[in-house]
Amino acid sequence: MSTLFSPRSMTTSFLIFACLQTALAFSQEKSGESKPPAEATTTNTVETSTAAPVDPQTQQIKAIRELINRGKVEEAFSKLDEAIQEEKPEVPFLALRAELFAKTGRIQESIKEFTRAVELEPNNAEHLNSRGFVKMSTNELVGAEADFTKAIELNPKLAKSFNNRGMIKVAQKDFLMAVNDFNEALLIDNNYVDAYNNRGFAYWELGNFAEAIKNFNESIKRDPGYYNAYNNRGLALIKRGELEKAIEDFSKAIELAPLLPKHYLHRSMAYEQLGKKDLAIADRQKIAWLEELQSLLAQLRAHPENVTLQAELARHYLKQEQTEEAAELAAKLKDADNTKIVGMLLEAEIAVIQNKPEEAIKIANAILEIEANQDLAVSLRGSAHLMLGHLDEAIADFEKSLRFDQEVAQAYWERAKKLDQAGKKEEAEADRQRARLLDPTLPGAKPPETKPEMKPVDNKVDEAFGTPAEPKKEEPTPPKTDNP
Repeated sequence: MSTLFSPRSMTTSFLIFACLQTALAFSQEKSGESKPPAEATTTNTVETSTAAPVDPQTQQIKAIRELINRGKVEEAFSKLDEAIQEEKPEVPFLALRAELFAKTGRIQESIKEFTRAVELEPNNAEHLNSRGFVKMSTNELVGAEADFTKAIELNPKLAKSFNNRGMIKVAQKDFLMAVNDFNEALLIDNNYVDAYNNRGFAYWELGNFAEAIKNFNESIKRDPGYYNAYNNRGLALIKRGELEKAIEDFSKAIELAPLLPKHYLHRSMAYEQLGKKDLAIADRQKIAWLEELQSLLAQLRAHPENVTLQAELARHYLKQEQTEEAAELAAKLKDADNTKIVGMLLEAEIAVIQNKPEEAIKIANAILEIEANQDLAVSLRGSAHLMLGHLDEAIADFEKSLRFDQEVAQAYWERAKKLDQAGKKEEAEADRQRARLLDPTLPGAKPPETKPEMKPVDNKVDEAFGTPAEPKKEEPTPPKTDNP
């Protein structure tokens, strides 16, 4: 998860913790899974070579990592507990368990385990780097910096320790010293994508937007899928008044990471400066949709079997016409006997959205055979009939389901036209009056006494993304620390 904040706008501890969450994502390449490029630029501490011959310990570690990559965390912990002998623990297993503790938010246990690894192998720079990295999440900046410095003394070619110490300098607002550390990391590894982005961030904070852009360019050159660099370059371009180019960068970041609110927020800022208010509002509305999405997903993580939440999530996807995600949830619900109706209702809604009225009617009728008084099924069937021009059937379904909205008004209005053509003037006028009551915007309708107040778009982005409610100034994504 990438975040939008800077040391100036958020507390240091929250900054470091969010970066920890990002960088501790375990490598997924070995399990065939994919992950955002910006989160796949590092190697985990205890990753070992797979070149032949492979010793039993290496095979065991590889098997545990595969469990982790498949999300079987508890099983991975169990295997690690079996592998670690308390009286004489094998350090690679200790380090892997420490890494897993950090990934699952058990920070103090992670530090304790890395400390055991350091005590057993005091000259191992990787363990010191890892412990320093985890310490940052508890705001132990002095201790973390000491670990990185010691790691560098033991291994002057450990580029990620320079990168991580640069992160400490950023948190301390010592941006010049941060640039020095990022320089060292890049001298060791000229293709270090994160270090270019991080150095660009430091230059951004120093007000040197030209150098910032150069560094973001280098990140993108080496990793065209690195959305953080596009986002950050866009912010630097805004500072230089190059708004159209900034919008291109934010749009690219959205293409690469469409669920991150910060990209829409920044693009909306550029749109506003260009006077494109409608586009800015659309982006802010997308942010509100993403806020609700994150809230629903968080609730489902806590209550994965909650049918109401699953259906609500599916309908939330439908608000943005994300029918594939909604259909997946609908199929899952339909397959279970106790949630069959819920899944079928979702399928009918999807059919209406996809302009498949015959399919929607078929599904609705099947639901009504099981549950004769299912109001939503009747209402959806009414919408499908309206799409087909079956006005009498549509109105009958709308009346039966006690539905009153603009779509119902449309059905009455269209039927009034047909009644007029048939010479049934009184019936036509009655339908028009019903339509006008439901939709005051129709010709001849009496305007409402008071205009409904429009609710302003909420600019706040979900705190899970680390974005302040209303940023006083646009700021780039902060540097990433390397995972242990």
